[in-house]
Amino acid sequence: LLQGFGVALNNRFIRIAKNNLRLSDLTFQQQVIITVAAVESLYWDLVSFNENVKVSQQALALAEKLYNDNKKQVEIGTLAPIEIVRAEAEVAARQQDLTVAETQLLFQETIIKNALSRTGVASPSVSEARIIPTDRMNVPEKDAMPPMQELVTKAVESRPDVAQTRIVMDNAQISLRGSRNSLLPS
Repeated sequence: LLQGFGVALNNRFIRIAKNNLRLSDLTFQQQVIITVAAVESLYWDLVSFNENVKVSQQALALAEKLYNDNKKQVEIGTLAPIEIVRAEAEVAARQQDLTVAETQLLFQETIIKNALSRTGVASPSVSEARIIPTDRMNVPEKDAMPPMQELVTKAVESRPDVAQTRIVMDNAQISLRGSRNSLLPS
């Protein structure tokens, strides 16, 4: 009379199936979070590379100005001619830095295009398009951050993988109760 008695035993597979459905939803949610975080990281890398190009352009302009100023001073006779060679070397180094920065920027654009479109750069319209970031990196003067313990608690509650683990444990307990029930006398 005890084995197989009760509603809980008979509907255990239904409860496990419902839990598996929630598990699938949480897996999808986790995949969306990971994808969005990855694309956001790629975007901020693009912003960083874009700023690096601007800095490299400014450094090249300053090196060219130094070269022109040194050239004028050598013509006047107030500077040794070797300084022109040093200024030329500096201009060449800054041009190389600019080329490297522009290459990094274009490579990052290609990575983002491949991440956001199905065809990636295989499509001519996507390949020719440029990605121009509209944001700049700004460091806030002061962050209004809640206490660390509150942030950790909220993070643990919001993580899909923690909820997935809880569901798996719940499914295991439901199965265990069914197995224990089958050990009872019939």
